[in-house]
This record gives sequence, structure tokens and C-alpha cells, in this order.
Amino acid sequence: MDIEELKRHLSAGKIEAHLRGVDFKRSWQQAHGKDISAIANDESITTGWIVVGVDDNGIVAGHDVDWLKKTEHMVSSHIRQYLEPSWAVKSIVGEQIGTGQCLFIEIANPQDVVKWNGKAFQLIGTTSTEMKEHEVLALSLRLPGADFSKAKYSGGYDASLITAFAQKVIASTEDFQIDANAMSPNEIMRKLNVFETNTGGILFGDFPYRIVHFDENGDILDQKNHKGLYNILSDAFIDDLQSRARKKGTSVHEGTISAQEEMPYPVKALREILANAVAHALYQKNNGDVVVEIRQSRITVRNNCTKEAKAFLEKWFSRINKSTNKHLMNTLRVPKITDEQGTGKIRIFRLMLEAGKREPIASFEDLGDYGRWSITLYNEEGNTGLCCSYRWP
Repeated sequence: MDIEELKRHLSAGKIEAHLRGVDFKRSWQQAHGKDISAIANDESITTGWIVVGVDDNGIVAGHDVDWLKKTEHMVSSHIRQYLEPSWAVKSIVGEQIGTGQCLFIEIANPQDVVKWNGKAFQLIGTTSTEMKEHEVLALSLRLPGADFSKAKYSGGYDASLITAFAQKVIASTEDFQIDANAMSPNEIMRKLNVFETNTGGILFGDFPYRIVHFDENGDILDQKNHKGLYNILSDAFIDDLQSRARKKGTSVHEGTISAQEEMPYPVKALREILANAVAHALYQKNNGDVVVEIRQSRITVRNNCTKEAKAFLEKWFSRINKSTNKHLMNTLRVPKITDEQGTGKIRIFRLMLEAGKREPIASFEDLGDYGRWSITLYNEEGNTGLCCSYRWP
């Protein structure tokens, strides 16, 4: 339905219930954005509308031009702040209908899951209801989008990784009814909407990564290739990283001597840099080339990335992020391995400084039509008055 047809329906006195994919609002509130998400996520609606300035019964409220200008500014501001992706709203147009001003918000699905304030909604009748995690994943898989992680995968899988991931899901959410002991690995992956997708291949299949250990002089002790990147997101891998850098000592309290071990890195910061590498790697180039370099005083994680990633070196506190692997991102959110897109950099920086460590260092290398991103965490004590640093090639 285009705007001219919608205006004719309004002039004819049509009510909201008679118009599929059209929602009337007397005025605008931030919470109304969930209706944009719900309309956009309805696969049966090609073009939907929210008309602000009209009561549910189709009667124009009679707002003036000043109201229209203020409302248009407010709606535009909220869309920029809360709508993901923001281009789910195609246009915002002010029109006079009868004796009142109305704001027409045109909505179309951008071939991806549409969220408002970090949550996805769907239409149940005429009500916008928050989607469950499994519903978000299923919709994400159906929609085409430019998402490498939901493309077809036909390789093998490591069943033990699938089971371990399922156990993490079971411990983190009730949205997925999974019996890791009774279900086969393929059944588990189908339940998680990752079977025969690159997401499944990246986490549990043939997608490789490399671990490199260095000695105190900076020489390579060993380097090995492995498969299934869920390995580096596991608790066991985090513990191994900590143990390689952990220093033991003793403390004396009230005449009693006790053994004491330091925590070289904040655990959450370690998890964040590893999850970011897995989630945002450009797997189209050399399978992402994810590498974890382990030294006594620091850990560096590297991965191939889009050239746009260079801009994030200057925006440590930006929440903007454009992942080419949205289905993978959504899958990792289920067991709480990743959080909201684009917030990881903020947490890494804060966690390191709060732990009294040196500030993290990020770098970008230009490789022509793509780039290489790296981030380094130090287990040395740092000056908390310092700001974050960047290294350029």
C-alpha cells in the first residue's frame, strides 16, 4: 500500500483494524518503536505504516504544524538511536488530512531481523509482542540479508563441541528445550537453527584457527592449527590462557603465610576479545584467519575483517558495529557469549583499567580489499590515568 492509497482510506474513515500492516497513534512515544519492529518483521507485509496523529478509530486528532515539526524531529531522533537497522524506515512524511496534521512512517523489511532498543518484536493479531530467542534465530535464517554465517555449509562437525554448546545454552536460557543427552548432534543444531549453515561450520565444523606460543625472547615455541572455533570460547581455553601467565606468590596476614595466585587477565575481557574475533571475522578471506598469540606478558587475538573496521580504532566508545555474520552473532547471544553489537570495545577497555592493567591496544593492517584487526591485552599493571592506545601499520 502506498501513501496515496493510505490517505484515501483515512479520508474514507477506515479504522486501524481494517488495514493490515497499518498502526494509528494519536501521538508518538519512544515505546511505539516496537510496532515498527513488529511490522517490519512480518513477512506477509511488503510495506507497512505507522500514522501518528490519528486515533485507533480512524479519526484525525487535529494536531497543528508546530506539533508535526516537533513530532517528526522526535521520531527521527528515536529511529537513529533505537532502530536496527535504521533503514527499515523508508520515509517519514508529514501530510494534512482534513483539518489535522499527520506523520506517515513508511516501513519495509530490509531482509534482516529488525530490532527496537535491542529487542525484536512480532505481530500477534494487532499486538506487538517481543520475540523469543528461537523465533529471532528462525526469522534470521529465513531472511536473505548479506549474512555469510547463514549461507550453506556441507562439511563435518565435532559432536563434542555441539554438546558443550548445547549445555551452555541450557544453562543460560529456557527458550530452547534441548536434552543434550537424548538428542543427536544434528537434532541439536536443527533446534538451534544452525544445521548446514556456516554458523554451525564456524563453531563446530571445519573452519580453522591457529594458536601460537612464544617464549620469553619473543621466539615461537610452537604453533598449531585447530578446527571448530567454539573451542576458543570455552571455559577450558580461558583457564589455560590464565594458567600460562599466572604468577604464584605468598602473602602474610596476622603472622600466617598463605599461597596466593593472581588473575593475570580479567576473565570477561578475555572472553570479549575472543568472542569478537569469532563473531566478526571476515570468513570470506582465508576462512577468517583467526590467530591467538600467547606470550608471558600479553595475549593478542587477530582476525581478517572488512576495511570499515579501521574506523573503529578511533571510536573505542562507539556502539556502532556492522557485522557480516549476524546469524552467528544471534547464535552466540543465546548462551550469553556475546551481548549487544558494538558494545564489546567499551567493556574491554573498562575491564582492563578496573583490574589495574595496561590499556588494551588495537591495530589495523590494510590488505587491499580487506583488513586485519588485532587487539592485545597485557597482564602487567598499568597507569589508570592513561587513555586507550592505537597502533597503525
